[in-house]
Amino acid sequence: MKVSLKWLLMLTLLLGIRTLSGGENPLLSVGFDESLQPRPGGGELQSPSPELSFTAGRFGRALQVEPGRNFSLNYRLPRSVSPDSGWSLLCHLRAEELEKGREQILFRLQNSSSWQKGNIHARWTPWGNFHIEQLGDNGHKLTNIVNASALPMERWFHLAIVCRNGNTTLYIDGEPLKWIRQVRFEPIAQQELRVGEFGLPELNFHGAIDELQFYGYALDRNEVRAAMNRNPSVPKFPDPVLHLPLNGRVDPVFAPGIDATISAEGIVFKPAVKGRGSEFRRFGYDRASRMEFGNMEQILETQGAVSLYFIPASLP
Repeated sequence: MKVSLKWLLMLTLLLGIRTLSGGENPLLSVGFDESLQPRPGGGELQSPSPELSFTAGRFGRALQVEPGRNFSLNYRLPRSVSPDSGWSLLCHLRAEELEKGREQILFRLQNSSSWQKGNIHARWTPWGNFHIEQLGDNGHKLTNIVNASALPMERWFHLAIVCRNGNTTLYIDGEPLKWIRQVRFEPIAQQELRVGEFGLPELNFHGAIDELQFYGYALDRNEVRAAMNRNPSVPKFPDPVLHLPLNGRVDPVFAPGIDATISAEGIVFKPAVKGRGSEFRRFGYDRASRMEFGNMEQILETQGAVSLYFIPASLP
C-alpha cells in the first residue's frame, strides 16, 4: 500500500482524533472571544439580552456580569440530561467580593416540561453559603451546601459542577470540596442552561465568566483537571505514530513498533519559519515532487484507521 502526497509543509500521521481522555465532546462550549454563539458541534443560543458587556478573560475575552444589569444568556442543549445520566458544567470564573444579605445566581439548568420543578440553581445565598439546589414541589429544595469562603474571590479560578447518579461534586481549581450538606437530586431531565437572570437583575452575581462548557456525562477528577489546564487558543493534537519535520531532509520519526517506510523524489527544501521546509509543485511543470509511504498495512491492522494533517508554520 502506498500513499502519494502532492503538497506538503509538515506532515503528521495520527491515530484518529481523540476527545478529552477518550470521552465525549462537550454538548456546549462557549469562549466569548468572537461571539456569544457556541463553538461548532453543539448547543444553540436562544435569547441573548441586549445589556451585555465584556472584559479581559482567563483566555482572551470574557463575559462580564454585574448586579443591576438586566441581562441573560439562554443556551439550549442538543439533548436533554439528568442527574442519573450524568452531566458536568465547567467554566473559568472571577467573582467579586460578595455583598452581604444579597442572593446571587450563577447558573440555572432548566427543563422543558416545567418552568420550576426540577430546575437546578447554582447560587450564593444571603447567609454566606454557596448552594447547588434542585427545585421541588411547593418551594421545596434539594440543597447541596458549601461555605462560600471555599470559593476564591477577586481572582480567576476554575469551577466544575459534576453530577453522577444524582450526587453532585463541586471542584475548585481541580480539587473537590467537602459539602456541609449533600443530598441526591431527582432524575429530572434538563434541556437549557441560563447565565444571568433577565427580569431580576438584582439577582445577578458580580464577576466574569470565561470558557463555559457543558458535558453530557460526569467527568472524573483527571478529566476536570485536563479541562482546567487546556488553553483553547492552542490546538491540542493526539500523539502521532509518525512525525515528519522535513527540516532539510526526509527524516521520519516513527512511534515504537512501527516499521513503515518512506521514499521521496524531487523535493526542494527552502528556508522556513522553523528550520527548513519542503516545496511541492502543484502542477509539476518543472519538477515532479513525490513522497510515498510503504508498509502502511501494519498501522492499519493495529490501529484500525489513520488520519493525516498539516501543521501551519505559525503554530508552535
